[in-house]
Amino acid sequence: MVAECKRLGIAVDLAHGTAELVSGALDASDAAMVWSHSWIRPQGGTFRDVGWIARSLALSTAQKIAARGGVVGLWNLQIRLEPAYPINSIKTYADEIMRMSDLIGPEHVAFGTDMEGVWPGRLMTSYDDLREVADNLVKRGITGSQLQGIFIGNYARVVK
Repeated sequence: MVAECKRLGIAVDLAHGTAELVSGALDASDAAMVWSHSWIRPQGGTFRDVGWIARSLALSTAQKIAARGGVVGLWNLQIRLEPAYPINSIKTYADEIMRMSDLIGPEHVAFGTDMEGVWPGRLMTSYDDLREVADNLVKRGITGSQLQGIFIGNYARVVK
């Protein structure tokens, strides 16, 4: 299926898959792929974990996606008062974008999709809120081209 998607020009989104699925998909095709919405932690979650942990992506898996030229998107979920989860404000969302950029490179990080699918616990209520994220990233020294990549360019590169 992955090889056929590449032949047809269809981007493959690996989100919600297991590490084994990601490895299998990457082995089946040399196409760049995306993990559209999640967050990176040292070990990924499993279906037995609570939702926000279960959806986490292991660093080694994120690195495999990036090594192929793919992209990992940071989703819009906030969990307050949960030390294992790093996002509880626009500021910490920007912090996490920067951390992910340090881990796999800014050319492999993106604003996560599934904004409309995160209820309850959505951090941003509209795409207008991304302005504040962008302002926070600029204050941290991200370049204009890196910012453009994180907001749309990195995904566009994979689709192209």
